[in-house]
Amino acid sequence: MSSVSSSALLVPPLNFAQVERGIYRSGFPSLRNAPFLRKLGLRSVLCLCNPVPKGKKDKSKKKDKGEKKSKKKKKKSKKKEPEVVEDTTWDNVALYSLTAKFKETFEKLEQERGQRNYYQLQRDAYQTFYSIVKQDIRDLDLQIAQMDREKEDKMDGWRKQLKAYESKVKYQENNHGNDKERAQR
Repeated sequence: MSSVSSSALLVPPLNFAQVERGIYRSGFPSLRNAPFLRKLGLRSVLCLCNPVPKGKKDKSKKKDKGEKKSKKKKKKSKKKEPEVVEDTTWDNVALYSLTAKFKETFEKLEQERGQRNYYQLQRDAYQTFYSIVKQDIRDLDLQIAQMDREKEDKMDGWRKQLKAYESKVKYQENNHGNDKERAQR
């Protein structure tokens, strides 16, 4: 007899097989299959059987001795536990149906990815256009502010010149008036 403990053995579920790369099928897994499934690194498990109504026992299935009634599994490590998804519409589905459904779902996924990529490209184009327009507006605001400063500087220069001409005119009028008075005397 070997001294290998039963917890060290990796036991696959009944009728376990690979459908495609990363996709497997099997009978309903039990707790003793959990180490095997964890080792595969599965992220989710899809259950294609009729759920048993609460309060009623399913007599057609035999439970393992170590299996608990609780559906939740305790986390032993930081890895995510497989997610169980129950779907009652998949009673006794054949392999070719599952393959066809997988291909259909994969095509939908590719289509959604394509649409998402298109929308992301559109969003990037809009963001680029927005940033360019925003920068142009900033540049125009700076140019307008510069032109306003130049206009004010010119206006100040004109005001100073106007005052200088006014004072010259007053001085000339004053001199002309003084010269007129002298000439009349």
